[in-house]
Amino acid sequence: MSSQVRTIRSSEFFRNISAAKRFVTEGGSLVITANGRPTVALIPFAEYQLLVDTNRRKLSLLDAMNSLPGGDGEKFDIPNAILKGLKPFVLTDQSTGQPAAPQPA
Repeated sequence: MSSQVRTIRSSEFFRNISAAKRFVTEGGSLVITANGRPTVALIPFAEYQLLVDTNRRKLSLLDAMNSLPGGDGEKFDIPNAILKGLKPFVLTDQSTGQPAAPQPA
């Protein structure tokens, strides 16, 4: 099974539709250009279904994080470099100016 991505001109695609279909059926993907610009992507149907299904279902934040490379469900640590210089955020009660009490869930 191929995992290649090839770019072809639309004129080449129309001259060789059966070869393009065979290439994609075997797992490749095609980017078809018109006037040098990508206009169409031809991908295997299984990949299309994954794209559609992923867009239709709502993911929890945990599911989304676990789907990222390296997201294996272990503790998520924000690198210190990102946190450097940030101050804690504290909600303040506007009437008293004091830190707000947590609200019951």
